[in-house]
Amino acid sequence: MRTEEGLREGEPMSDDETTERAQDRAQEGLIHLQAAAIETIAAARSFLDAIEQLVRDPAAGAAVASFVETVTDTVSRVGRPNPASGDRGDERVERIRVS
Repeated sequence: MRTEEGLREGEPMSDDETTERAQDRAQEGLIHLQAAAIETIAAARSFLDAIEQLVRDPAAGAAVASFVETVTDTVSRVGRPNPASGDRGDERVERIRVS
């Protein structure tokens, strides 16, 4: 019975087959690295375009800063008690004493 590589089970590969297989894997790796590099370049271009827009339009920068501030304020309040609503925060936590 032959496997995908064309060898019989238990049959050792020749030096030529080993070299060819290593070259194929190296070529596949290079293809993946090239694709990753192209994606990285595209992401960098997109980021630079966004930064350029913020530099050209300071009002847009202020809007983004305001949005980020709102999000961070909201996230920082998640799970904290709200004294204005009478929430002491301890109703959600059951404290179990271990002796």
